[in-house]
Amino acid sequence: MLDDRTAAETDPNPCTGEFVWTRESNHFGWASLLGHENGGERIAAYASPARADDVGGLAPAFIAVGSLDLFLDEGVRYAYRLMRAGVPVELHVQPGAVHGYMSLDVEAGRRLRRDAVDALRAAFAG
Repeated sequence: MLDDRTAAETDPNPCTGEFVWTRESNHFGWASLLGHENGGERIAAYASPARADDVGGLAPAFIAVGSLDLFLDEGVRYAYRLMRAGVPVELHVQPGAVHGYMSLDVEAGRRLRRDAVDALRAAFAG
């Protein structure tokens, strides 16, 4: 959950958000975190990282998302912003995967767990 505005989109991606973590789940999650309706103008970047004006200087990022995950668009947009700011980013988009696929006992989940562990090892080794 990087961007509260995803829960308030008027033209959402028609291919995402139908499985596991739905638009309704996202709306509830953001309203619970913020204590009010999401998508407004005065949301702090500390609550919704995609609202940060400047993402330069952030730590390297590992972003993984399934192509059917509600968070697909916001994850890719955030990765793009980081890259444009010179932040090292490793972006994984798994075709056909739903939200939480990392925890599933399927090849894509096992591969992502290995990739995430490798990224953590590299980050802490350097």
